[in-house]
Amino acid sequence: MAKQIELTLSKPYSLTFVEMVDRVILPAVKGDITILPDRAPIQLMLRDGLMQILDAQGKSLRKYFIKGGVVDINANKCLVAAEDSFEFESISLHQAEVLLEREELHEGDKDFYQMIVRKHQIYD
Repeated sequence: MAKQIELTLSKPYSLTFVEMVDRVILPAVKGDITILPDRAPIQLMLRDGLMQILDAQGKSLRKYFIKGGVVDINANKCLVAAEDSFEFESISLHQAEVLLEREELHEGDKDFYQMIVRKHQIYD
């Protein structure tokens, strides 16, 4: 059996999931990074962006919108602690556009929903 990575996604006060994956692409502050098994240990800051879980051939299995956070990679474990996260399919382009128009949104939230709108325009 090929080596895998134990991927943990959490946000404040909740654990989203823990599962074994072949590889994952994360939105690091300095650019997207692909995490493969046996990667050297590293800690990175995450920006608002898209986290993708891939199979061994590089095909995207699932996508998550990530609102900032940090990642700690060590010993085939990838711990992602995000401010917030949504599965890609759980929020539509229309829903993101409606949320973006709310006047009471903080600037950081506006940036997050604008990123969701852009990603939907690319992937839909």
